[in-house]
Amino acid sequence: MGYFRRDIKTWSKKNSSPVTEADFLVDEFLKQTLLAARPQYGWLSEETTDDLARLNKQTIFVVDPIDGTRGFIRGDNGWSISLAIVKDGVAIAG
Repeated sequence: MGYFRRDIKTWSKKNSSPVTEADFLVDEFLKQTLLAARPQYGWLSEETTDDLARLNKQTIFVVDPIDGTRGFIRGDNGWSISLAIVKDGVAIAG
């Protein structure tokens, strides 16, 4: 990832947890790529405003684009991209 161990823009969310420009870029990439492949799925992400239309979908992607943002900012290896697929309220992958 081109932003890892680099000087990146960082903000604080309302709950004081950090978010980076990389969080938003990964989120947008995943959203565009995954919904292009499965347009019938809904989307729920930690970094995206919740679209309540997802409640009308049988299957949704649930994403945390950078799980472990604090570690990512520090340059630690303890972060990941978290992705799950939830169908009828039950996680079936991820």
